[in-house]
Amino acid sequence: MERVGKHLSQLVGGSKPFHASSNFRISAAGAIEALGPLMQLLATEDEVTQELVLDNLISVFSQSTRNVTYCRDLNLVTLLLELIPSIQNPKNHAKAFVLLETLAKFSVSASDVKALTSLLASDAVPNDRKLLVLRTLRNIASRRAPKCFFDFDGVDSGLALSPIEKWPSSSYSVSVWFSVESFDEPAAGHGQYHAPRLFSFLNDRGNGLEAFFDKRRLQLRSHEADRLPVEFTFEPRRWYHLVITHQCSKMEWLAPMSSLINVNSHVKVYVDGRLISDVGTLKYPNYSQTLVRCSIGRSEKFDSAFVKVYPN
Repeated sequence: MERVGKHLSQLVGGSKPFHASSNFRISAAGAIEALGPLMQLLATEDEVTQELVLDNLISVFSQSTRNVTYCRDLNLVTLLLELIPSIQNPKNHAKAFVLLETLAKFSVSASDVKALTSLLASDAVPNDRKLLVLRTLRNIASRRAPKCFFDFDGVDSGLALSPIEKWPSSSYSVSVWFSVESFDEPAAGHGQYHAPRLFSFLNDRGNGLEAFFDKRRLQLRSHEADRLPVEFTFEPRRWYHLVITHQCSKMEWLAPMSSLINVNSHVKVYVDGRLISDVGTLKYPNYSQTLVRCSIGRSEKFDSAFVKVYPN
């Protein structure tokens, strides 16, 4: 038990003890240092220790895609496939397949699929457990996530876009696929307000259009004092397709051209193709200044060290 705790602490960086719900983010160095020894405990230790290792690893990887990302180059799926025949306890054997499915849903090689399929003909796996192999193969094939995506932690990562010199004068639409792993992000630090941004298009005074989360509710902002909450509760670790449309009302054409913010205009928000009813109104952003702070997936505090995506 002590060795398991030591390796789990190394896995999350070593500065604080591992905790399944509050300190489970793997560090890059910790993945290299601790995952191999943890996996080997599945082959060398008693059934109670095996179960402890499996339960904690399932928790670590099921809660965070980023954790799985750290491990994709460590051949963890290959190692687990080699170890599964040595796990005799039926309950632990089933949990090993849950762990395998969690890892392989993110990334699996052709050789690993071949090795998994070969377990169907292996005498090392009892016939009554071979249904686990079939279930794992089926679930890996039915993964519900994009093949390629950006992974931002919402704290110190994001994409910096090129400035927008002129915002559309009559209407705009924004379409995005996204998934939020946690709306109470441990990486933000204890007691810190966490408001991950989907996108921000701001001028140098901080005015512009933003979409960000306050807990599980999406907030739209076109000015510091003008915010529109979207009455829809988003779930963590689920992919959504979001479309936001905003059209300038006819009355706004009568507003002074020098005004930074026009009168309210109707906003429509679609989630997975469904219109969220009565979203409300929001002042249409009408800025004469260039929007110089444009980003996707950043934290509340803009950081110039983000990855920059500028057109040629």
